Amino acid sequence: MKVWDIAQHLLLASIGGLFVAVFNSFATVYIEHKKRAEERRKWVVDNRMKEFKELLDAVSSSHADAINVLFGDLIPPTADETLDRIDRDIVKIFNDRIYIASDLNLEELRDSWIGAIRRLRSHKVAPQELRLAATYFNKEFESIRKRITAAAHKYMPER
Repeated sequence: MKVWDIAQHLLLASIGGLFVAVFNSFATVYIEHKKRAEERRKWVVDNRMKEFKELLDAVSSSHADAINVLFGDLIPPTADETLDRIDRDIVKIFNDRIYIASDLNLEELRDSWIGAIRRLRSHKVAPQELRLAATYFNKEFESIRKRITAAAHKYMPER
């Protein structure tokens, strides 16, 4: 074997080794990028699910609280304070949603829910009107609950 042949083999081996090293570096960077992107996607989905749950919990709690106020034993000053708190809390929870803002029309849902509470509140004196308002209120609650649940189901992992 001539010196030139040996030099060619050494040069090809060196270039081949360099190519493998560069390829491995790019592959590692690409895999890490994909891994981080998947972790971020999962993190965003987890935050969305958390926000859906918080929103659903808040609407359910305000529904139960409003029904308890109107059909319970609270006297007017306490009842009014409780309904005012429900209004404040529900506005805050609807306005604080970041990750699900694009999944639901939160402003429409918030206004619908507040309108249902106020309609129920305005009929708290007449028992017959109160029953009708409570029926409307319960239907509005179910409508909002279903919309939140349907939007959340888009992000649930398939089994």
